[in-house]
Amino acid sequence: MKYKKIGNSDLEASVIGLGSTHFGAHNFNNQTESTRIIHKALDLGINFIDTSPVYGDGNSETFIKNALKEKGCSYRSKIILSTKAGLEATTREDGTFGNILAPLTKEYLYSSVEKSLKNLGTDYIDLFQLHAFNSETPIEETMGALDELVAKGVIRFVGCSNYNPEELKKIWDVCNKYKFEKFVSFQVQYNVIERRAEQEIVPMCKDLGLTL
Repeated sequence: MKYKKIGNSDLEASVIGLGSTHFGAHNFNNQTESTRIIHKALDLGINFIDTSPVYGDGNSETFIKNALKEKGCSYRSKIILSTKAGLEATTREDGTFGNILAPLTKEYLYSSVEKSLKNLGTDYIDLFQLHAFNSETPIEETMGALDELVAKGVIRFVGCSNYNPEELKKIWDVCNKYKFEKFVSFQVQYNVIERRAEQEIVPMCKDLGLTL
């Protein structure tokens, strides 16, 4: 397995990561099956696990905690855990699980980190990503809160997910102005069919030194 740094951080991530969107979301992805997948990924040298409080109908983080506990506590220092904040779970009228945009206030971010630490069974998060942009909360408050959380040591590095180039530029300008902690990663839908990221996002990430 090959490993590369995420942005300008000191996180050495496997070039293949493990996504956990469905851990707990479907009957076939119960705790037993999720644990089997996670253990196999670790055995193959994958050290990057990406999750979110809303993944797996809200079960993903806890499923990961339980799987890592079975593997042994010595694995924590070898793994890069990435989770997010910015989307909240909701139940639709038809009873299915959905998400709504959350306010990226200082209070909300502190609370989100605290919950994820508990769910993941760890005292720090390697990569904490904003799951979606929210124009209702001042960027200064959002990035200032993340800067404080990095200083406290409960998160090591920050990134974003589902942002567009204009939103990223706004974030970058604020971080430059106030000397806040900057993103090291940019998570976006990108595959052999969905290639729109190549138009603006990929060049922008290269310019800013962000890992996509």
